[in-house]
Amino acid sequence: MALRDQPYLPLYIQDLLTDEKLILCSAEAHGVYLRLLCLLHKQNKYGKIQLKNKFKHSLDKFKNFTSLLVKQMPFDFVVIEKSLRELSDEDVIQISEKELAQKRMIKDEKLSSIRARVGQKGGKKTAENIKKLAKAKSTAKHTANTENENENENKDINNINDGVKFSDDSIEIFTAKYLYGKILQNDPGFKKPDFQKWAVHIEKLIRIDKRDPETIGTVIDWCQSDQFWKGNILSTSKLRDKFPQLYAKMPKHRHLSSKTQGNVQNIKEAMEELRNERRNNERRDDERRYDERRDETT
Repeated sequence: MALRDQPYLPLYIQDLLTDEKLILCSAEAHGVYLRLLCLLHKQNKYGKIQLKNKFKHSLDKFKNFTSLLVKQMPFDFVVIEKSLRELSDEDVIQISEKELAQKRMIKDEKLSSIRARVGQKGGKKTAENIKKLAKAKSTAKHTANTENENENENKDINNINDGVKFSDDSIEIFTAKYLYGKILQNDPGFKKPDFQKWAVHIEKLIRIDKRDPETIGTVIDWCQSDQFWKGNILSTSKLRDKFPQLYAKMPKHRHLSSKTQGNVQNIKEAMEELRNERRNNERRDDERRYDERRDETT
């Protein structure tokens, strides 16, 4: 989704409170600036306001932009003009004869576009993999004429996704990390695994063994609390191998609790927690890079 289509504004609180340039502006300028950010957020060219010819009443660019903004802000002409001059003098905003812009917002839009293109490439790759999987399954069915061929078909299907790279927000990666988190509760020193390799076995558990993610999450909860199994289920490959036994040995009330007592929420909550952590890390990285560039220019 384009930034301008989002119902909220990416507002960096630390910048607003500590920006040395903005601090030098008056309280009126702060009010005009916040309103201006909202208008810049909704422009076709994100972070930029184009001056139409009908507002070019004079040679003074500040008066011209004030004429444009006065009907869109709860401030009078004088306050807006004065604030625009202050904000421009301190380089909080940039104003030319034809355009008013805010550099941070323009940078955010470029970053968002890059991430969107990367996501599209990942989506196309996933679609290609799905087509390959469907084609491989179809080929396998038509060639499975003998018992040996059936055995080879099963091997092909088992290995068909071994080369696929799973995205960080895929159910396979999240489930692998969920098992790792449960293991850490029992053994804080447990070595961090390769989650891509672990995700392969989760994918097969879902696709081939027809186990839904909620059931997998419930079995993980139980086996990592069982005195015997928590020392034996230390990887997703072992989880898949022993899954029928684990499910059969798991107390019946556990089966019910996955539907009635909310245990199925554990893995979903962990997924959401990881998504939030990734968003926060990206936001902190953006702020750090911005601070470094700002220090270089001062």
